[in-house]
Amino acid sequence: MELNVPVFKTSDPVVVIAGGVGPMAGVEFHRDLLVMNSQATRDCDHWDTLHVAFPSMIPDRTHFLRTGNGENPGHVIARLIQPYLQLLRESRREYAVMVPCATFHAPVILDAFKAALGDAIKGRFVSMVDPAVTRAIQYGPRVGFMSTSGSRIGRVWDSGIEQAGGISCVLDRERQEELHEAIYQPGYGLKAVTPPSEAAVARLQDCIDNLCDQGANSIILGCTELPLAETRLRTHGAALIDPGKEIARALQSQMPHKEYLLAT
Repeated sequence: MELNVPVFKTSDPVVVIAGGVGPMAGVEFHRDLLVMNSQATRDCDHWDTLHVAFPSMIPDRTHFLRTGNGENPGHVIARLIQPYLQLLRESRREYAVMVPCATFHAPVILDAFKAALGDAIKGRFVSMVDPAVTRAIQYGPRVGFMSTSGSRIGRVWDSGIEQAGGISCVLDRERQEELHEAIYQPGYGLKAVTPPSEAAVARLQDCIDNLCDQGANSIILGCTELPLAETRLRTHGAALIDPGKEIARALQSQMPHKEYLLAT
């Protein structure tokens, strides 16, 4: 599977994080971008990064996919980041854009986002799906995934796995709803409680146990809040795949060598 990561020609590209979906997921990806930069020995060796987050203005992606009501979140996020992309283009800065939300990658939302931005996003968007699926397939053909119910509706992960020649291991409807509650529930869900609550972790563990019982060689943590609980989960030998880390690794492969006149 081709990763479609921009190839930079200059030494000062910018990573644009369209965050706020959810907010902590954007922070964690920003952290991955810093921690996984093996070339950095000084502050100035890190990626120039523009992290744009207006969570109060962005509609819930799963609600939109379930009901079709309200404005398409893809249009909203495009409108929020467009002025910043315009500034980068006027400054002749290369850039890559990523949105740390798997549900956003449902075609009805992602396609609207790309159409709204046109040439400003063409060849510059980095998908969460491709790097994660590529990594997962390396552990074997049977790939499980855990996601919001919105991502299930949009077939974000199972479609990517099948296109890569893998076999999807999926949760039944009851477990899928329990997983969605573990992410969204206001009293104990990952979006509401940090660090993850015992109730949320217990539901995640039940899902992992089920996917392992189906023979999953790897399990994609296919909602960007799920890696917040990664260290507390037992995997029974299956590899856990964090899409944020895989994007950071893919971008790192294209990190240009920086030359500076003055040492810090």
